[in-house]
Amino acid sequence: MCFLLTQLTEFSCGHTTVTRQQRVDCNRSNCIFSSAHNPNPHNCAVECVQRMGPGQTLIMETVSRPCARCAGRTNGF
Repeated sequence: MCFLLTQLTEFSCGHTTVTRQQRVDCNRSNCIFSSAHNPNPHNCAVECVQRMGPGQTLIMETVSRPCARCAGRTNGF
């Protein structure tokens, strides 16, 4: 099954922000979301996977400062 991969930045306060999201292609002919999905006439609703697999997240960057919301709270905003 295809799935969404979400890349995050994690701040010192523990909050995260999405920096990128992309679909990872499973390259299977029986997956409706795949670029390899069978283009020929077929009973797609029965023969093909109709949902994406569970998404995955990766922390790609860790920064040593709080997020904008927490930094604002810290500075009295």
